[in-house]
Amino acid sequence: MEVLVAVAILGIVYATLFGLMSTSLKNVSRIEEREKVVRYGQMKLNELVVEAKQGEAGGALSGRLDDGHDWRASIEPYDSGENSDRTPAYIVAKIRLAVTWSGISRQNEYTLETLTWVPNVQRLHQ
Repeated sequence: MEVLVAVAILGIVYATLFGLMSTSLKNVSRIEEREKVVRYGQMKLNELVVEAKQGEAGGALSGRLDDGHDWRASIEPYDSGENSDRTPAYIVAKIRLAVTWSGISRQNEYTLETLTWVPNVQRLHQ
């Protein structure tokens, strides 16, 4: 009788431990996926900043990073609140990048933003 009780208690303990381990592994994979998305997003945002600084950011502002991750970006002038009669050679622009991917139960999105100096297109055409 003692052996049966001991085996039952051991079974309950093992079932609990395996359940906790399964949950931990799911959390680890979710964190690794998020880290991968952040790394992809930072690399793509850096590319967009370099292109914008060179005046080449007018191309495609969306695409695919790999089989499961898509990105889209927007580049807009950033209102610095400064009023001036002269047209500056460079203006501040806000670059917003959104990386999307399908998760287990829903569509996920991670957004990054940065400010950078870009050539003023209006000044170039004067």
